[in-house]
Amino acid sequence: RDRIPEIIEASGRRCTCSTLSEEEYLARLDEKLNEELDELKDAVVYAKACDRFGQYDLLPDAQDAGALEAADMATALTSFLEWYGIDSVLRQDAQRRVNERNRERGRLDAR
Repeated sequence: RDRIPEIIEASGRRCTCSTLSEEEYLARLDEKLNEELDELKDAVVYAKACDRFGQYDLLPDAQDAGALEAADMATALTSFLEWYGIDSVLRQDAQRRVNERNRERGRLDAR
């Protein structure tokens, strides 16, 4: 995230930053997408386990962790799409198409 160096330095610590080439930036975005997807899946599995095994006192925190991981995933995906030139207008159009296809063909909810 862009503000992490600022946050680190505001806490009195030091950090080193560098500017990435386009190729390096894309590689780091790809890594970040995979990392966030793994963290999202872990959070969802944990929340499901809390529910399944009756750990209802843990469920709200588990669900909150899942929501935070979903937000991180959305942030990484947005940066990835913007790198490819897919701006907010195109993303809105894509969402319209998602909604349309879901109405026409259904979602991926059936087991």
